[in-house]
Amino acid sequence: MDELAHEHKARYDDAMEWARAGVKHKALEICWQLRLDRRLSKYRRVLLNFLLACLVEPEERLKFAEESLDIIDIIRQDLGGRIPDYLQKVETLAEEYVEQLEEQAEEARMSAESNKMLLSALPADIPALSSPQEPGDKDGARLPTFDEHVAALFAAKKKRKATWKAELPILQRTTEEPSEPPAPPSTAPPSTAPPSTAPPSTAPPSTPTPAAVCGSP
Repeated sequence: MDELAHEHKARYDDAMEWARAGVKHKALEICWQLRLDRRLSKYRRVLLNFLLACLVEPEERLKFAEESLDIIDIIRQDLGGRIPDYLQKVETLAEEYVEQLEEQAEEARMSAESNKMLLSALPADIPALSSPQEPGDKDGARLPTFDEHVAALFAAKKKRKATWKAELPILQRTTEEPSEPPAPPSTAPPSTAPPSTAPPSTAPPSTPTPAAVCGSP
């Protein structure tokens, strides 16, 4: 391995260390510099593109993973259909990664189409999102809150109680039994019979018996 190859390997190893440490911007900085170096070998470029596929934004990953596979195909042609073991391993990883990225892209496409269908199915007269109704509103009319509803119930109960108290005397009077009306004054003509001339009785006053007072047994 010549000096340039050693330099490229050392820088690639640095990028790999930064990537494993989670310092993405440092790893990307080294990778972009190596990618622009035209002297980079095809073998190193395969590894570099695959590393970039793991570091870039999701929408760009498929591009770099496929580039790695394209370069492996070129190397295979140069070597008469055979490639080194490490490249076979990289090829397997890249193929699996491409398949995974394609599935994710298809899911994202299906999700976007589903969202578009849902939006088209929404009624056109829904309220604008910029002017939402207040909580509890329905068709523009404000519904009472829980506290207001409870207060209204107590007020109605108090009103019914006051009405009942006012009507109670009336109810009591209407349920009492009517008293006997007083007897009308007698309209019979005064008696014209002559006063009695019978002599007063001289019999002794009678004494009431117990049977007469209490009734017969």
